[in-house]
Amino acid sequence: MTEHDQLRQLLELQAADSELMAKEGERLEIEQARDLVEARERAKLREESVQALHDRQARLTREVAWAEKEAAELKRKYGELERRLYDGKIANPKELEQMRLKSEQMKQELSTVDDGALAAMEELESLKPAIEAEERELAAARVALADREREHGARKTEIEAALASLPARRQTLAATIEPALLAEYERIRVRRGGVAATTLIKGICGGCRVTVPPMLVSKARQGLPVKCESCGRILCWIE
Repeated sequence: MTEHDQLRQLLELQAADSELMAKEGERLEIEQARDLVEARERAKLREESVQALHDRQARLTREVAWAEKEAAELKRKYGELERRLYDGKIANPKELEQMRLKSEQMKQELSTVDDGALAAMEELESLKPAIEAEERELAAARVALADREREHGARKTEIEAALASLPARRQTLAATIEPALLAEYERIRVRRGGVAATTLIKGICGGCRVTVPPMLVSKARQGLPVKCESCGRILCWIE
């Protein structure tokens, strides 16, 4: 392969790399499209809101179950205490007074537990319409998100197909270029925003649009790998 052929292959490689960068940029642009990002955020917020309501519902359900169990136990103990208090078997006034105090205390505890259970049940009832409304909003947000994803999906599929094929094309082209020239190309590409090889047409660098000295133009016309004195890119002569 002649030096001219090497440089033409280098331009082909640059074209593949530039297309790869462009497609990656397009894919990122789609992923970060404002309408898509906002739709995702709305759906996420609705999901979190629905989850929070369900978590609250579960906690209240556990509270009601505990309160009912606690109330049943307190009622059992209270009933036993009341029977002992009034069955006439205890004659000691001091003991009777202690039992009456215990009975009052237990009655107050039962009232507190019942009040807590009632409050939890009332909140549970109020949560039902709130959950239903929030789930409707979540469903609508998911539909809107699906619409946005569908709108961007066709273009994204096209881009991903190109991205899937470009690496193999790049590898094939890179294999035809001499290792030293390829290494220099890769080094410059990192420093110059992904563009390391450019055309030289009518003495003008295709990368920075600066006029190239005649001596370098002459070398480039001979197929020698020369670099622009302004931007440092490899110049490839184009008739």
